[in-house]
Amino acid sequence: MTRKLALKESISSVGVVIRDCLGQVVAALCKPLHARFPADLTEILALEQGVLLAQELQLPRVIIESDSLNAIQAILDKDTGNSYGHIIQGILQASVPFETCLFKHLHRKFNIMAHELAQHVRKSGSRHLWKGVTPPFVASFIHFDML
Repeated sequence: MTRKLALKESISSVGVVIRDCLGQVVAALCKPLHARFPADLTEILALEQGVLLAQELQLPRVIIESDSLNAIQAILDKDTGNSYGHIIQGILQASVPFETCLFKHLHRKFNIMAHELAQHVRKSGSRHLWKGVTPPFVASFIHFDML
């Protein structure tokens, strides 16, 4: 699963991609956050949305990936003493029911699809969720994320 953020003129947005072990898209989400947040907070909120979507899909084992090393490190360190600590605590609590839940950093070039999903909110202005299908406007990016 990967996620990404986008900053519209006045709002932040997130994109989430959930893949199976073969790299096939299981679900995708893009969501406006209805306010403009600092990049660090938007990254944390994107991770939260990824964990919540994985929960909704009742996935037993997940790997949560982000190109934000700071966000991943804060979760791995269980850094709940910062200004976003309550969100990190929520992510940690939401990850408990999974059989396995790993948090990993990935290079930005492998997060293109999630980035494009976040950018899609600039055009649509609303939340979109795809289950069992790949959003057509990001289908061409699937292979780039898996190289």
